[in-house]
Amino acid sequence: MVAYGRLNVNHKLDRNMKSLVFPLLLLLSVCAGGQTVKYTVLDDDPMHLKKTEIDLSALGIDFIVPRSEFGEGDVSINANLRVQHFPIKDKFGVDFNLQLSAALITEVNYRRTNLSVTYALGSKQKKEEQSFVLGRKSTSSGYVQTTTTRFINIPQTRQKNLELRAGYSGTKGTFARVPIQGHANPRYVDYRSHGISAGIQVRRFFHQRIKLNNRAYTNSNTWILYSDVLFMPVTSYSPRGTGFRSTPTKEELRQAVKDAGVRSTLGGLIGFKYTGNRQRLFGVTFGGEVGILAPNNSLVINTFWGLPINF
Repeated sequence: MVAYGRLNVNHKLDRNMKSLVFPLLLLLSVCAGGQTVKYTVLDDDPMHLKKTEIDLSALGIDFIVPRSEFGEGDVSINANLRVQHFPIKDKFGVDFNLQLSAALITEVNYRRTNLSVTYALGSKQKKEEQSFVLGRKSTSSGYVQTTTTRFINIPQTRQKNLELRAGYSGTKGTFARVPIQGHANPRYVDYRSHGISAGIQVRRFFHQRIKLNNRAYTNSNTWILYSDVLFMPVTSYSPRGTGFRSTPTKEELRQAVKDAGVRSTLGGLIGFKYTGNRQRLFGVTFGGEVGILAPNNSLVINTFWGLPINF
């Protein structure tokens, strides 16, 4: 069935009011109507979406809020390379993420690398209606504009997976304003950290191809909502800059970072990622994260958006 939207509005305005509403247009509303339109569903299997997605984003923003008196707040610009391959044997997936962040206020830059494997514990499919617009027609009469929209609702299969995720996580960054015994001023301390991440995620996706009025249409999108726990021990420390009376030892740096409260071995985050137009070579993606990105003891709010390549 095809539904129509139409709104007719009549106004009785005095001469003074007409001069006030002259720039305004009244737009459409929707009511019911009908006409039979033939269509053919060529593919309605969510698992037939393109398996590999490479996301390139260079305009992300990080907001850093310290949880220690010696930490430093900052705003960073980040660039991300994300590679995702799903499904593998209908159950498994692989996610890789490389993030580079450049601080705008301080010198606390960092690099983060994640490689995770996902496994679907269970899945559920259900039908939802998807609207396809067939055409619009607008007419004007005085100060009233009427728009008629023709569209068709087609049942679409959508799948939701509950998945486990776990893998490697590594960071290279800087602890800010660390007081070091025997040195006059707080110092920046660079570090490397290698650890693991584990969590759970919900993946919601669909893929449908139809033939309507002798023309083929394809639509394919993915939503992912995830949560991770991070275990990130620091494996190396090094002092940043010059002016030290003597070079601090690794143990001195470790103790100074611990006493300053800027390090947290345990962390966690929640995030989401959306990818649209998965059926095309170039789509659109955006998402965000919020949490304690160990080993930094700071609250980090991360956003990203970019251009995915699908194949």
